[in-house]
Amino acid sequence: MGALDPMVLAFVLVQVGALLGGHGYVLETAGLTYAEYARQGFAQLVVATALTLVVVAFAARRAPHASERDRRHSRAALGALCVGTLGVVVSALRRMDLYVEVFGLTRLRLFVVLLEVAMAAVLVLVMVAGVRWRGRWLPRAVLQVVAGAVLALALVNPDAQILRYNTTADLRPALDVTYLRDLSADAVPAMDGLPEPLRSCLLARVHADPPAGLADWNLGRDQAARVVAAAGLGTGGGSGCAEYGIRDY
Repeated sequence: MGALDPMVLAFVLVQVGALLGGHGYVLETAGLTYAEYARQGFAQLVVATALTLVVVAFAARRAPHASERDRRHSRAALGALCVGTLGVVVSALRRMDLYVEVFGLTRLRLFVVLLEVAMAAVLVLVMVAGVRWRGRWLPRAVLQVVAGAVLALALVNPDAQILRYNTTADLRPALDVTYLRDLSADAVPAMDGLPEPLRSCLLARVHADPPAGLADWNLGRDQAARVVAAAGLGTGGGSGCAEYGIRDY
C-alpha cells in the first residue's frame, strides 16, 4: 500500500495538470478528439475503481488491525488510495464536461455521467466503512446507491434535460435538430416552450397515440398528446424544418 498510494496520487496530479489545459489541451497537446478524451477518462475510472475495490477488499481481510495503531495505519493507507481514485472521478467528469460543452448532451453522455457519480458515491461509502472498520452494511448501501441513481435518472426526465441544454448552450457545431426530433414524448412539454420555427419543427415529428388501455397509459405520452392537440401539429410533418436542412414531408 505504501508503494501503491504514491503511484495513484502521482497519476492524479498528472491528470490535474492536463485538466487545467481545458479545450486547448484536448485538441493541441493531447491530439485527441473530445470523444476519445472522454472515453479514455471513463475507461481509466472503471479500471481504477475496480482495482481500488479489489485492493480494499483484500486489505480489509489481510491488513493488521489487532491494535488501534494498526487500524490507524491501515485506514490512512486505504483512505489515500480511495482519495486518489476520487481524483480520477473528478478527471473523468471534467473530460465529459468538456465534451458536452462542445457537442451537447445525449442519453449516453448523461448515463455515463450518472455512472461516474455513482462510482464516486461507492468510493465514499468504502471510506466511511474504513473509518468505522465495519463493512457489513456496505453491500446494502451500494445497492441503495444504484437504486437511487436509477430513480434519479427517471425523476430528472433525461430527454427534457437534453432538449433544454442543447437548445440553450453555446454549442460549436450546429444544433443537431435531427437528434432532438427523435427524443421521446417526455421532452414534448419542453419543446412547446422553444422559439419558432424550432418549436414547430420538433412538435411536428411527435407521435402521441392514445393508450390501448389503462395498462398502456403513460404520463409522458399523455402530456405530449395535450401539447400536440393544443398546438395543432404532429403526426410526422416537417413544418418549420426547412431552415435546418430537413425536408422529410
